[in-house]
Order: sequence, then structure tokens, then C-alpha cells
Amino acid sequence: MQATATRLPLADPRFETVLDFLYEEAELLDENRTKEWLELLSEDVVYTMPVRSTANRSEGAGFDTRMGYYEESYDSLRHRVVHLDVPSAWSMEPPPRTRRYVTNVRVWSMPGTEDLEVRSYLFFVRLDGDDTAMQCLSAARHDVMSLTNGGARLRRREILVDHTNLPATHLAVFL
Repeated sequence: MQATATRLPLADPRFETVLDFLYEEAELLDENRTKEWLELLSEDVVYTMPVRSTANRSEGAGFDTRMGYYEESYDSLRHRVVHLDVPSAWSMEPPPRTRRYVTNVRVWSMPGTEDLEVRSYLFFVRLDGDDTAMQCLSAARHDVMSLTNGGARLRRREILVDHTNLPATHLAVFL
């Protein structure tokens, strides 16, 4: 976050636009409407999830930006969405049941631009097939969104998972 960024109050209409975006995004992804989800992304989107390691306080947060679970562009995300619809996408058949809970949303205006910096927490739950064991993941998300006439568009997302060992059988989902 830039040092001179201004935090938006809850009453700011841009804050409501961001909340609407985050809730719509979670709903689209939970309902496997990934093609519609792509429409919420800017064509210059950067979508990353660096690997986390256990670190002492003096070593920082423990994220290695040289390695990641995700390092995606719009084209690679589009390719993944198209791949999810083909019969050979066995990891998603039957589709998992998912819930994304978005909380602790904070928004800042970025000086000299119409972009907004958005911080939120995500709690993600997935159930596969008839398995009764839930796979849960928690993370902080650092987003940059641009506001357009058509609403908000995601330009950048960094997903900072709390886990050092992911409790998921595969990452064929979007967080």
C-alpha cells in the first residue's frame, strides 16, 4: 500500500461498489460460473499466490515471491476456465461444492489514479464428491481494482495463504 493512500469510509459509494464486487465474485465462483467471473477481471490482471514458509518474526512474513502456487495473467486464467469445461477435467468432475467467505474488507484510494487498493480475508471451504471431510483454506488477499462504467474490475490479486502445507488435494479453484 502506498504511504499516501487514503482509507475510504464505509459510507463512500466506492466502498459499496467493492463489496458488491467481492460478493458477486464469491457467488459466481461458488456456482461454477467461471466464464462470468472472467468478465470481472481486467485484461491486464496479475493473479498470484506465493508459497508460504514458517519464519521467525525477524525473518518477515515468510512468503517466497520467487515461487508460487499461482502466477497468472488474463490469458492463463482464461485457459484454465476453458479447461474446466472439458470432459477430461477429471479433478473437477463432479464439481466440488465450495463456499467463499469474504471478511475484514478495507479499501484505500490510490493517489494519482482511479484505482483502489482492497484488503480482505478469505475463508474457503470445499467438499469433493461424497467425502465428508471439508478442505478449508484461509488467506489474506491484497487486490487492486479499477472502477469503470461497468463496475469494478480486478487488476491485481495477491493471495497470502495462512498454510505452509495446503490442505487441498488440488488447486483447480480460484481464490
